[in-house]
This record gives sequence, C-alpha cells and structure tokens, in this order.
Amino acid sequence: MVVAPCFDKKLEAVREEFYNSLLDSRDVDCVLTSGEVFLMMEQMKVSVADLDSVPLDHVLSEAGDQALVRHEGKGSEGFLEHVFKYAATELFGLDVDEITYKTLR
Repeated sequence: MVVAPCFDKKLEAVREEFYNSLLDSRDVDCVLTSGEVFLMMEQMKVSVADLDSVPLDHVLSEAGDQALVRHEGKGSEGFLEHVFKYAATELFGLDVDEITYKTLR
C-alpha cells in the first residue's frame, strides 16, 4: 500500500498502459492520497495521537525525514525532482542543481 501526497497516481492508474488484457484487470486496484486518508480519519473521529506508534519503512534509504520531505516546491509537490536528484546522487554520484523539463507529447 502506498499513500502519496498528490493525485498523479490516480491519473496513472486509469491509463491504458496499466491495464492487463490477459487478466482483464488493472495493475492498480485503488489509490488514496494522504489528504483522502486524513479526511477518512476525520470522518471516523480517529486521531493520530490515539494510534500506536510503529517504525516507518525506509523505502529509499536510512536517511532522516528531511531527506524525504524536502522539495523545490514545483509540480507534483516537487516529488519527481527530488527522486531524480536523489537517484542521480546515489546511483551515479552526480550533483544535479537544476533540471530542464521538456514535454514529449
């Protein structure tokens, strides 16, 4: 399960590329944003303070929270740019300061 801050995954989930014609099903069953999870918790009167604490999975690295939440404040809440820069550093040892985007279709 993934809870993401933006609606991009919802749009991706309905794209034809993510439909498996052999199985007659989509690759993604359901996508919830963090905002939707927050609203459900509010409606059910569930407070984060009342929940048991559990350690978080570190999918990208063992870096502190700051490495995972900082961004440049651009589209997709900066997530694409952050992942690209992180991968450039970790996989190729490159320090990318600026990214130039180009629309391909």
